[in-house]
Amino acid sequence: MLGAARVAISSTPIAGGGCRPGVKAWSWDDFDRVDGAIGVSGSGHTWQQLNQTASAGGSRVRAVISGKKLIAPDAPVHATNNPSGVTAAYSVLDLGRLVTKIRARISFGPGADGGNMTMAITKTLTLGSPSYITTDGALHWVWKSTSLDIGFFPAGGGSQQFLTGFNYSDMAKDGTEYEVGADLEDDTVIFYGPDGTTTTRTDPRFADLAGQYATWEHFWLALPSQNCRSTIHRIAAN
Repeated sequence: MLGAARVAISSTPIAGGGCRPGVKAWSWDDFDRVDGAIGVSGSGHTWQQLNQTASAGGSRVRAVISGKKLIAPDAPVHATNNPSGVTAAYSVLDLGRLVTKIRARISFGPGADGGNMTMAITKTLTLGSPSYITTDGALHWVWKSTSLDIGFFPAGGGSQQFLTGFNYSDMAKDGTEYEVGADLEDDTVIFYGPDGTTTTRTDPRFADLAGQYATWEHFWLALPSQNCRSTIHRIAAN
């Protein structure tokens, strides 16, 4: 299901945009290279990833390329440090300017609802901790197989806050690829669902919290529900 967001995901500069005067070039990656560390994107941008948790059983792992896809290995279950088998892998591009468009082509494997692929846009980046999202402030959009949670983490810390979510036709949990994304202009965002539908939200926090860093996060709980795993096939940002 390649919906309205398809226009923004390409293995070349989007619609030639990188070649036209006055048009910003897209950052993109199709992961078409050897298996292993994520390295440098197809558009020539160096990926940054959060450091792995040092303590045994921590939930943070690093996403890697496997079969021309970006996947995250399960974090180890640990009775004290990670009893639920939470897995979180953060992969970040620095656009060097305000992120106004973000896209991903994703798929889900089998399992209970709860696994997701999250997009975050932030002003800061701290490779040692996800506090750059949860404390410094972030636009935090959680793409689940059934719906999108449209969230914010306030600058300075505090609980995540939400606008009304976006429901769309369920994404199949069989490896089918779907494209999702968002366009940000000042305090208004258009969200592109996997089924080709769109929704618009307006809130001053969109403009207040947006920044130069685009994050794509794999997230799920391994136990006890064996949540579905997300795979990222291609990304783009502008």
